[in-house]
Amino acid sequence: MINNDGDDRIYAGACFDDGHSDYVARIETDEVIVVTKEGEDVKDWFVTIGGSDMDNVYVEKIRASKEDARKYIFGICKEAMDNQEENDWEFGTETLEEVQDMDDGGFYGFVCYYFSHDDYTARIDDGSTKEL
Repeated sequence: MINNDGDDRIYAGACFDDGHSDYVARIETDEVIVVTKEGEDVKDWFVTIGGSDMDNVYVEKIRASKEDARKYIFGICKEAMDNQEENDWEFGTETLEEVQDMDDGGFYGFVCYYFSHDDYTARIDDGSTKEL
């Protein structure tokens, strides 16, 4: 499924019969959320937000240090849990230390609700793209 909601972002996603979801996403905007203002380790990151109840994968581009990118993912997880009634979610990334390192140098966090889940990733924008 590909969707352009008219805000210069394109979202794409696929859900498979076994319940496993894989998402590809492309962003078509130059807007960057600046998280870390300066420093030699500051990079551009793609942050993706997807889940079992979402029709789309939402993409943001941030400029941040590695540690601030980790904190950004934790902040999204915390905000998702804070916006729910306490008994509406079961478990997830509840502390900064629980944000998982990914093999590609990125970060992963999640929130599991009783009937769905949300996934949050941050990956360094290395300039490569994948065709949809």
